[in-house]
Amino acid sequence: MPIADHKDCPPDALPTQRLLFAGIGLWVGMAILFGIFQWLAGAYGSDLGGDPDEAAHAVTSLMVRDYIAQGISQSPLKFAEAYYTAWPKVALGHYPPGYYVVAATALGLRCDPAALIILQAVLAAGLGLVVFHAAVGRVGVWAAALAALLVAMLPEVVRTGSHVLSDLQVALLMMIAVMLWRRFLQQPSWKWALAFGGAAAFAILTKASAVSLAALPVGTVILTRRWDLVRRLAWWGSAAPVVLIAGPWMVLSTRYTAEGLARTTPAEFFVEAIHYYGEAIPRVLGWGTVFLLFLAMASEVRRQLAGARMESLRACLWTMLVATQLLMMVVPTGFSPRYVLPWWPAAVLLGVDAIFALPVNSRLRLPAWMGVVAWIWVSCLPIKTKHVSGFGTSVARVMHEPKLSNGGNWLVSSDPRGEGAVISAAAFAGGDRCSGGFRILRGSKELASSDWIGRDYELKFASDEALLAHLKENRVGWVFVDFSMPGEYLKAHETTLNTALTSPNSGWKLAWRQEVMRSDTGAGEMLVYQREP
Repeated sequence: MPIADHKDCPPDALPTQRLLFAGIGLWVGMAILFGIFQWLAGAYGSDLGGDPDEAAHAVTSLMVRDYIAQGISQSPLKFAEAYYTAWPKVALGHYPPGYYVVAATALGLRCDPAALIILQAVLAAGLGLVVFHAAVGRVGVWAAALAALLVAMLPEVVRTGSHVLSDLQVALLMMIAVMLWRRFLQQPSWKWALAFGGAAAFAILTKASAVSLAALPVGTVILTRRWDLVRRLAWWGSAAPVVLIAGPWMVLSTRYTAEGLARTTPAEFFVEAIHYYGEAIPRVLGWGTVFLLFLAMASEVRRQLAGARMESLRACLWTMLVATQLLMMVVPTGFSPRYVLPWWPAAVLLGVDAIFALPVNSRLRLPAWMGVVAWIWVSCLPIKTKHVSGFGTSVARVMHEPKLSNGGNWLVSSDPRGEGAVISAAAFAGGDRCSGGFRILRGSKELASSDWIGRDYELKFASDEALLAHLKENRVGWVFVDFSMPGEYLKAHETTLNTALTSPNSGWKLAWRQEVMRSDTGAGEMLVYQREP
């Protein structure tokens, strides 16, 4: 039966012991199924170089785990600075700490990159479970379970969840915040206002894009015409946890996050975003999702023309969806298909609600929903594989070589993915990461200068002699020169470094050539150099 337009389902009408066990079983089943998809995609056997942000998230999570385990008596700032010196992929500051707290907990159970991949399966299943909880009282158990499976097992969700990224956690927290605000609309009280604010603060501390949740209180009042809520102190107080918990971090990190913004005006970026997302949304989420959104909009227009007041959950979902997408289109942070995932569950919930509100025979609604789910999932196939290898192999080989008396530090020269893959592999392989005395230098930072996203690029050394002297001064004994990235990403310092290392009397020798595999570009080569005795 379709949901009534003027009245919400009673919040306590659905929870039963049977439904609780069904939810737990669904969550466990989705986590296992997601793990199988990850394994088939190659996530558990791949180096951490499938995304430019992946190694930064992994190493930062490892730093938080090591601080809790070994450095809790030290100043957090000094510990982080020392850690970054040795493992220069720490990104705390550029990214907020919320994801790293959760990921460090997973690493506390098992200090291995696989723990971070397993965490992604848990988060994806949790996202599906929230969708199931939101839908089950409206469309029934089977339709809600299908909605949950579609949300959690979408190929783009699996692809994102096969990497160490924060997107699934922020999507889960944003949906939890939406459900808590819906509870506030049903039962206005300080309890639900502060619960929403806490969830929103945690989401913002996971990824700044969750600030779009700030639109929920205003947007839902407008859509539901609940003007009386504005007169409640609790409505205003819902912002308190965000201001008190997330606010200080957002202010302190402004100088870091500003470095990651594109140098374009919001208007120019908005035009680019229209073109990008106009192509990306049907490709990533499927034309079936576009159909569902149009159907949901048409259903909403029909209700409004009939004089109905928008029901609270739909008001929350529409507000979050529109606000999140608009934020991505005006803040120039770049483009990625995974950026649409936070509002993807909202689109599914609005779509299934619209299908079950169709004025057709009730027996046709579930088959129709099954057909749309199949259409969306099949049209988004295949699930992209993650096959990144060779970086960890070279790291392991160097670690088994005898220690050099004339320099034991490393330098890796590659793009962000390659540098990150080497640094993260070494960090996870190192038994004592906090003792000091060992460093990995990044060629992109040591041999050239640029901002956070590679702008204003300049070489630092004008001659081979000066470059080699810099390596000697920093006691570098091993150098990884990666030529596996596409030609357009090859920087001048790469060829300059290789030329210097192969020059007569350089004091360096080629130890071996390592085949490197990248998911997007295929096989390539990395040269590993050793300082001569």
